[in-house]
Amino acid sequence: MDYAGPHLLQDAGDSLVDVGHGWLDDNWEAVAYAAEDCSHSLYVLSQLQEPKLQTVYRGASGELHVVAMTSSSTQTISNLQSLGRYLQQVADETKRCKNSPEFRNNVRLAAKSIQALAEEMKMKETKNEFL
Repeated sequence: MDYAGPHLLQDAGDSLVDVGHGWLDDNWEAVAYAAEDCSHSLYVLSQLQEPKLQTVYRGASGELHVVAMTSSSTQTISNLQSLGRYLQQVADETKRCKNSPEFRNNVRLAAKSIQALAEEMKMKETKNEFL
């Protein structure tokens, strides 16, 4: 990866953190803008990757784009589940890189966090259906 790669990863990570902050603040506009920023960074980053990682980064980018275009968090459960799986694939695919254990660990933690959020939302949605 050239000079742009680490900066794109940083931008994507910062935007993903901003998504989380917006989500916690129940500020959907902030979520949408940050998700779109992250989507863009991951898409550009995909252009610098080998084919398998390129597909994974593009998939994550697409899921974030859908989140950005959605008007409510309750409509994003399947996108969050997919995003979590894509991020887990990124962590798995970077095992070969000796210089990236911290990156791999951070991506794995983000994937778990996103998957847990999706599961929590799914449980709330199911609970609300029975009320």
